[in-house]
Amino acid sequence: MEYNRLYFIERLIREKKYKNYLEIGVFLGKVFFYVSANNKVAVDPAFRFGLWRKIKRVFKRWSNLGAKFIEKTSDDFFANDAP
Repeated sequence: MEYNRLYFIERLIREKKYKNYLEIGVFLGKVFFYVSANNKVAVDPAFRFGLWRKIKRVFKRWSNLGAKFIEKTSDDFFANDAP
């Protein structure tokens, strides 16, 4: 895992009191599943994990319970799903 990146993201969320986290290009979820945020959205055209990994990660970090996983390109996401 990329601990420096995770540390920076967690610190930013905590200090700025951010509630939302969007990660583009999640792939295996090495950082995404460890970030604590109230609202988490993962965007990737081809996730490399399944339902079982999502379920296991909920028990490690409760913020994964309500996470949204959108399987499409970032261009499609920003054109059709992002407010």
